[in-house]
Amino acid sequence: MSKSSTGKFLFLVYIYARILARGPKYPGKHNASTARTSGNLKPLQPKAQYMLIWKALIEYVGENVRAGKSVNVKKFGCFTYNI
Repeated sequence: MSKSSTGKFLFLVYIYARILARGPKYPGKHNASTARTSGNLKPLQPKAQYMLIWKALIEYVGENVRAGKSVNVKKFGCFTYNI
């Protein structure tokens, strides 16, 4: 991980912690543990599942933008690369 991406990751961890600490202000499924698809695994804790979702979204958007494609996430926003 480069120095700039490490800084961005730490900033995102701060945002996750802030949102999870203020659960009632940010209602949603990220405030409760969710059962795993395999019954023999423990449920994910809210912070862990929230971070997995955001990391996956960031990776997906990053890959597509670097490939010159735009990404539209319904009810969230559009990410494009403007030359």
